[in-house]
Amino acid sequence: MNKKNKLNHLLQLCQFSDSALPIGSFAFSNGLESAIQLKVVTDDKSLKNYIMVCLTKNASLDGVYINHAYQAAKKRNIQSLIEIENSYRTKIIGKEQQLMTSRVGQKFATLFLKIHDSELLNEFLYLHKNNKDNLSHAIIHSIICSELSLSQEETFALYHYGIASMILSAAVRLMRIDHYQTQRILFEVNKKVDEFYAESRRLTLDETHSFSPMFDCLVAHHVDAHVRMFMN
Repeated sequence: MNKKNKLNHLLQLCQFSDSALPIGSFAFSNGLESAIQLKVVTDDKSLKNYIMVCLTKNASLDGVYINHAYQAAKKRNIQSLIEIENSYRTKIIGKEQQLMTSRVGQKFATLFLKIHDSELLNEFLYLHKNNKDNLSHAIIHSIICSELSLSQEETFALYHYGIASMILSAAVRLMRIDHYQTQRILFEVNKKVDEFYAESRRLTLDETHSFSPMFDCLVAHHVDAHVRMFMN
């Protein structure tokens, strides 16, 4: 990185990790709404535990795909990106999770192209023009971070941060918890990011897994919930 661009690089990290980034993640709770309704999450301690489950799941699935997609994007290997995308889509369980990754991915791509040129992202979107539901946030995220010249570690960290921020943002609207508590939880779970990244580096795409029965049951419950604030 050019030393004179160091501060701009830092500000780009801040901008694209901002929880207020308008990519639609505020509409999703990542299963938290059902977790609260079923009393799996009742206080700040159980909320932190729930986020850790989600981040552990991310490290063994999304994070692995992010690493591979980032490497393919750096090589500008569009065919490899398509293959990684297709493989990732087979691992997403539940129609609401599929909806979340597609919606957020599409909005992130649209936002980025409004503020930055990207031949690679335009080509990737063109190849999906007849089936935009197959776009995935994780793969779009990797392409964008590559185009911004962020490192692979930074790319993983931003996605990790986004998951925790999404859930905590929903928590403020769903349960009795204040911003001091949510910020403390965010500070604590972020201490584990290096361990999560190391786990994601250890796995190949064939070894990825999302074994998390509690989470899968909560997501399934939300589909038929009578009262819903969030889309998942």
